Amino acid sequence: MGYIRSNFFQGREAASLEDLNHQAAHWRDTVANVRVHATTHAVPVVRLAEEGLHPLDGKPDFDTSMYTSRRVANDCTIAFAGNRYSVPWRFVGRDLLVRLTPARQLQVVWQDEVVARHTLLDTRGQVVRIPEHYKGLERGQPGRPHRPPGSYRGGAKAALLLRRGRGGDQPCLNWSESATI
Repeated sequence: MGYIRSNFFQGREAASLEDLNHQAAHWRDTVANVRVHATTHAVPVVRLAEEGLHPLDGKPDFDTSMYTSRRVANDCTIAFAGNRYSVPWRFVGRDLLVRLTPARQLQVVWQDEVVARHTLLDTRGQVVRIPEHYKGLERGQPGRPHRPPGSYRGGAKAALLLRRGRGGDQPCLNWSESATI
């Protein structure tokens, strides 16, 4: 890394990352790989040919996504980078894996299944809701929504309430005081 810092980066300017990558590839092919290496006393491009390495064609690129976990709040959202993003209501109270891709896509994962997708916002303080994440919630009287058998963990009992928020009717899930977890 020191060789690259002192021989490639020093005094170099680039208009963009793409321009810098193009300059680096040109420098690698015309300077770095054709000189005699100080430690091995071999020309890197010649030594590489002698290694007999095989290309990784067809193999996926290394995943540079950022991974973290978030607990789903009672309003069916997770907090991420100063904003709140909705997830299906059945995950309230659970810790889910959150993946931020290099393309700025937020993927919320439960047991290897992506359960929500959002484009990461550049602003802060926003709430992004997808109406489908709230489908299946009962309106009106508190009661249990339809959940697949076995989806309640630890025998938790839930009471669903409808509250009127700034954006109109917004279902929210409130755990009853008598819930056992």
